[in-house]
Amino acid sequence: DNVGNSIGIPAFADVDGSENGAEIIVSKRQVNLMAYNMVNDDTILERATNGYINTSPAVGDISPQFEGDEVCFGNDASDLYIKRGDNGDDLSGYPKESGGWFRTSPALAMLEGENDTTVDIMVA
Repeated sequence: DNVGNSIGIPAFADVDGSENGAEIIVSKRQVNLMAYNMVNDDTILERATNGYINTSPAVGDISPQFEGDEVCFGNDASDLYIKRGDNGDDLSGYPKESGGWFRTSPALAMLEGENDTTVDIMVA
């Protein structure tokens, strides 16, 4: 199976929260976000977006109430997505319209110091 046709660099993370280890997350045919099990090549998730994905995904525990990590990325339809890793659904309130194409990958960090419990998303 073709595991992607992407300008962005794939990410490796345990997005589904299983005991099977990390998955590979990549865009496929430019508009689909895909996650594959690295051990057996099973497709963990596949979700279409409405624009080409020309960025690398950022993966982290953005929303701790869900199992696994979330995947954040932008596309050429000016949308910022956060997809749940356990089922591929959009996080509530996403996608968000940015007003411009995404050509750089998002970054995740906790910017407000050691007591910060909220993951911030930076895009340029």
